[in-house]
Amino acid sequence: MKAIILDLDGVLVNSKPIHLKALEKLLKSKGIIPTKEELQNAFGFAVEDNIESICKTRGLTCPIKEWADEKRAIVMQTLKKVKPFPGTEDFLKYAKGKYKLGLASSSTAPEADVSLKSLKKYFDVIITREQVKKPKPDPEIYKEAVKQLNLKPKECIVIEDSVAGVEAAKRAGLFCIAVLNSFKEKDLKAADLIIKDLQDSRLKQLC
Repeated sequence: MKAIILDLDGVLVNSKPIHLKALEKLLKSKGIIPTKEELQNAFGFAVEDNIESICKTRGLTCPIKEWADEKRAIVMQTLKKVKPFPGTEDFLKYAKGKYKLGLASSSTAPEADVSLKSLKKYFDVIITREQVKKPKPDPEIYKEAVKQLNLKPKECIVIEDSVAGVEAAKRAGLFCIAVLNSFKEKDLKAADLIIKDLQDSRLKQLC
């Protein structure tokens, strides 16, 4: 193994509550009350896909791009408060000494910049929403990360937290480790290995 590619939201930083509250606020402002299940299942997917799915379920035609931009604006108001999960920087320091590090996030570049803060320095490659045509669960973002790292899929592993992210990694032909920060173990069974978080001792044994 020569590289580790990590997701951002839900893997490195505890931003899930911020993203879901922003989506809920956006939808409620449009007269749509999302269910708890809809919000939980939304995490890890592109906001455009979330809005389209929720509107379609209700038989509505919604201005998806306009609403997605509004949701991102709401996120940016509070994202500066987001914090890394315990042990995140310790793991990045450890991994940086041994491997190339890549970031593959469905967030936009401005969102990623605000979320990463001082963690940005650890990454050799950062891929965000603007750099791909199709978001997760499409494998494009992980294929692009592997390409920019100048490696082969078999030389990289992915660390993910969401259903969409695990599917994207596996479809890209990558070994995928899932952390239990956002979903239950039963939801992430497609991953090759499931660990509690970045402080799990099995992660350093593998890496």
